[in-house]
Amino acid sequence: MTSNIHRSSEFLSHQYRVKSAVDKGTPPIPSRLEHSNVYRATDRPLTDPSSNYWGYVGTVWDFLYDNCKAINPQASSNFYQIKPEIWEGEALRGYTKTWLNARFYYQLLFAVAGIVSSPLEDWELDELSRAEANYWLKNIYAEGRMSNAIAQTRIASSYGFLQLLYTTATGEQAYPVDASHRPEDIQVPETVFKYAVPYLKKQLDKQRSESRDPEDHDWARGFEETLRIALNMYNGKKEKPTRFEWKYGGIVLDFSRDYTPENK
Repeated sequence: MTSNIHRSSEFLSHQYRVKSAVDKGTPPIPSRLEHSNVYRATDRPLTDPSSNYWGYVGTVWDFLYDNCKAINPQASSNFYQIKPEIWEGEALRGYTKTWLNARFYYQLLFAVAGIVSSPLEDWELDELSRAEANYWLKNIYAEGRMSNAIAQTRIASSYGFLQLLYTTATGEQAYPVDASHRPEDIQVPETVFKYAVPYLKKQLDKQRSESRDPEDHDWARGFEETLRIALNMYNGKKEKPTRFEWKYGGIVLDFSRDYTPENK
């Protein structure tokens, strides 16, 4: 999520760049009727915005603020919950440090003023600390791009059953950048299998090539576990000693279940 902030300049002239509520790139985003396999489309009414692609959602900050309950308890979803598997490291470290520092400084202020018992409840300290951390993330992190860059929901998104990033598809798997190959078309099962499976295999093979563990070969771990380990190679954060323990693959696998292909 936050790592794409640092790539925003790459998208300035992209034909699928979202610029405003009326200019969402060319060709436009597929409609619900055109793409029957849109996220959760099967159990949501046509009038429900969440049954369609995001399109224009405002700035990156607007998008994050509405989809992360840690920074906004009233957020409509928690897609981008604060976890090392989801947040870019610098953003996570800076946000956490700012929050903790703010809480410490408020408590220090009371001590300096000779106030033995804090006049604020813990939840009030949390609200004040959240406000300080939110200000840092919105206005200081990445030179303020969170608040002045439009969220590129078409270019910087993962699509389909195997959750392939559009930028990975075009940059590493030769997915064409033209009017016949929209980012959302990766959602189509045949397309995501064509471009994502070779990429997954390449990532998995890269790790298995140096392994002498017999369970690393011939799908000995079973399909889903092998798939989870392969998905770790997308962006696995190495907070554990081995790729088998990384959490990222499990998170992606959970998202992929929302896109399980259906027979029509």
